[in-house]
Amino acid sequence: VCSSDLVRFHSLPIESSQPGTLLGGETPSVVVEERPAPKGRAAEPNASEQSAAKQKFAAMYGSPGKKTPAERSQTALELFDIGKQPETASVERYVALREAQRWAVDAFNLKLAIDVTDQLLTDFDVQPTAEWPKLLTSLSSFAKDDYKAIDAILEATLPLAQRLSTDKQYEAAQSTLDVLGRVAMRSTGRRYVPRVADLKSKLSDAKAEAKKAARVVKASPEPAGNTPKKVLLVMKNADRKS
Repeated sequence: VCSSDLVRFHSLPIESSQPGTLLGGETPSVVVEERPAPKGRAAEPNASEQSAAKQKFAAMYGSPGKKTPAERSQTALELFDIGKQPETASVERYVALREAQRWAVDAFNLKLAIDVTDQLLTDFDVQPTAEWPKLLTSLSSFAKDDYKAIDAILEATLPLAQRLSTDKQYEAAQSTLDVLGRVAMRSTGRRYVPRVADLKSKLSDAKAEAKKAARVVKASPEPAGNTPKKVLLVMKNADRKS
């Protein structure tokens, strides 16, 4: 999205947010059961663990409401850099990324907000089925009824939904498309509605193929010897016979 296209969106009223909530003050409807972090990703720190880092960054950067859009983007970039540093303590990295996400949304910097969220999902045990819908809801809440802002969100995030599906993150893709379907109803002339519907249809087909492949593997007398190529061959043979 060209920065010139977003200039007038920056004048929209900004609703303050806290990490883990939506900009409008809502809480996400998706409830994720707590569990140990998978290997390679750190667990999300609790509120008391985050407190000192939040105070530190608040003292360093102040409030987004007192900054220009360019200043908000710059602050988000600086916090993003802190959050990516492997030598930084895990709790501080998490809070830096959460704050970077918040500042990026308040700057309506779509690419940066997506990049920061990707980093959070890479480094911490944050659930994509909840995280992407929360981000998209925050962005659309910020855009309110500005058709061009809504269109910009969809242009930036429809490729994200397609990527999630391609990466076989089917549940995350589904929850993301569910939100995008509602956002598309607010787009200019609802012109994005067919694109969302097409992605949903393709996602449904991909999920069906994945389930079919899983059944083939389970039914095989030698499941350990199955490779993706063998599974595909068996599936094709089954289709010919049916």
